[in-house]
Amino acid sequence: NKYGVEYEKDITDSNHVGYNSPRLLIEELVQFLPADKEIKIIDIGAGTGLNAIELIKFGYNNIDALDPSDMIRVAKERNLYRGYYDEIVTTEPLKTVPQESYDALVTVGTFLPSHLDHTHVRTLLRLVKPNGVFGLGMRNEFAVHDQVYQQLMPELLQLEKEGIVKHLSWKTKPGCIQDKDARVFVVQKVQSQLDGADVDKANS
Repeated sequence: NKYGVEYEKDITDSNHVGYNSPRLLIEELVQFLPADKEIKIIDIGAGTGLNAIELIKFGYNNIDALDPSDMIRVAKERNLYRGYYDEIVTTEPLKTVPQESYDALVTVGTFLPSHLDHTHVRTLLRLVKPNGVFGLGMRNEFAVHDQVYQQLMPELLQLEKEGIVKHLSWKTKPGCIQDKDARVFVVQKVQSQLDGADVDKANS
């Protein structure tokens, strides 16, 4: 996929941009993952597979990808993921991905204008098992200055108040992209979001 390869070269060329968000999130996330390297992980907005490349460095290779864009073809050619889902994330539960079936979820470069925002967090959390880990990486400038993304931390705090998640690590890290900082959020899901009917579907 020519576009996917050129996109990745553009954002990862250290002489041009130096895109480090996948590495910054995964380095933080793995501190909270189980030692079992066969845990199931899903990468939301997987693109060309940069998150998977970082996870594989730490020995985690049981990874599925969700991405409706053409860039996923590059990841397929690289054989980075075990399964692939082609579905757009909305505020409704995903239809093709099994609910509460993953030990960890990662997403980087998806929480930005015209893509995902705080209203999609609960949808993504529904994919994570209780006691599983949710990791999100984004540009700090959006979290601080964009009115939409200023709602992300309040949403995570509300989820913690409801007993659905527990805060593990929320950090600002330098070197996201050029001179921009990254913001990484890592939370543990502690309570199921499924009702009885949902549980029956998940187990069927």
